Amino acid sequence: MLSITSYLIPFAINFFATSIVYVGILFISGQLLPVQLASIYTATNSLARTGIAIILVTAPANLLISYVYKNFPASTAGITNIISVVLILTLIAVLIDNIKINATIIISLVLAILACSFLLLNLTK
Repeated sequence: MLSITSYLIPFAINFFATSIVYVGILFISGQLLPVQLASIYTATNSLARTGIAIILVTAPANLLISYVYKNFPASTAGITNIISVVLILTLIAVLIDNIKINATIIISLVLAILACSFLLLNLTK
């Protein structure tokens, strides 16, 4: 079993990489800063935005994720990536859909993270 710091570095890298992947997805769909980037959205179609996102965010994010898989056990890399995705997608849903955070959302998120953490601990025993 690894120490807690052995999980924090891959989680931090995965969290950052996952964040920028979803920034790219929001850019492609026109939901990233819609007012501020309106001129870019009207000047480009989704195919052009996809190309921009691949070059600027998706490729670097995949390099970061591959770095985690190269330098940490696959179980640690994979589960910390899943935790990152759960956190980022929850945050995006709350922000874009204007969802009011309530106790059941927080409890569900905590349970999902605990379940992934428990799985990670058992995989690295």
